[in-house]
Amino acid sequence: MKKSIFSLGLATLVFAGACQQFKTGEGGLQYKIVKDNGQPKAQTGDLLSVNMTVTTDRDSLLSSTYKIGLPQIINIAADSLPGLYPGDYNSMFKMLGEGDSAVFKLNLDTMAAKTMQPKPD
Repeated sequence: MKKSIFSLGLATLVFAGACQQFKTGEGGLQYKIVKDNGQPKAQTGDLLSVNMTVTTDRDSLLSSTYKIGLPQIINIAADSLPGLYPGDYNSMFKMLGEGDSAVFKLNLDTMAAKTMQPKPD
């Protein structure tokens, strides 16, 4: 399968609350598409080169690829892999194409329960 590399501008907001102006997608994933370039969306097997900022609901910075100056490489995994579920991080990247920008809100309680991983403090 041909692998594609996309360059995405992505702002990711990670938290457990709800807010206006966001749409609700598959599995309860909240999102707001800031910029849609109309390019084909990422699919299983694609490799993405993404710039992203991960913050809490109180705007505390957890990580930023902009700060280190190096994008993160994401492999879009098949939905059948254990630990993946509707509305997870894999789902959010499938909503984006080259040059798109979006804000996502991931529910950490759901993520911890579905992946059987402890919730970060």
